[in-house]
Amino acid sequence: MINLDDPYGVKLVERLDVPQSRLTFGESNDADVRATDIEYGFRSTKLTVTWFHGSRTIESPLIGRYNLSNLLAAIATVIAKGRSPETFLNRLTTFAGVPGRMEQVEEGQDFNVLVDYAHTDDALRNALAMLKPVTPGRLLVVFGCGGDRDRAKRPMMVKAVQEHADFTFATADNPRREDLTQIFEDMKTGVTAPNRITWIEDRRQAISLALDMAEPGDSLLIAGKGHEPYQEFADTVVPFDDRLVARELIGIKQISAD
Repeated sequence: MINLDDPYGVKLVERLDVPQSRLTFGESNDADVRATDIEYGFRSTKLTVTWFHGSRTIESPLIGRYNLSNLLAAIATVIAKGRSPETFLNRLTTFAGVPGRMEQVEEGQDFNVLVDYAHTDDALRNALAMLKPVTPGRLLVVFGCGGDRDRAKRPMMVKAVQEHADFTFATADNPRREDLTQIFEDMKTGVTAPNRITWIEDRRQAISLALDMAEPGDSLLIAGKGHEPYQEFADTVVPFDDRLVARELIGIKQISAD
């Protein structure tokens, strides 16, 4: 399968002598499996999928353009294996994605909460660039930098977040054996908008404050740990799952508001 929305994918198609040896996908009109009538929503994506012998409109709970590309790649894989995509398309309407990868935390709140494993500047930039266009309100971020890891990437991660986020809660990730004060000092050299970032050592408190700030139509991205159910400190590992913590805090705040 070749992605025709990728410039290198177009080059690959041009180099293949036998057209029958490849299957293409993308938004391009030339793609064998293509998406049209795309509506990128706050909490879902609507599209019409067209392939050799059929066409169908679906709504997926996955959001953003790169997830659209992933959906098309999956459909193309089914077709390449000689199977009809119809049954598979039914499953895509309920498939919530890979745990910890732009995973939505849904507890009836009127804003979006997503947990993602992004823990590099490039991954953060891509995640936020995807969320920004589908977020009608503000884009809020909770993230940190791991201890005992590359210190040079810390300011780069902060710069990447501040390029897109309306407000950021910088906090602990997995400090490991490194002093969190030192991690914060490294991160602070990348600050470009000091009025749009705050520093909270306790990750649970940072998530709680971000939830307090979130308003209808906002998106809150909790980044860095994704599927990890723990937090690493100097001589201990403690249970900590961003998804469970966010759900618990949302529930507490909803009860308090009633």
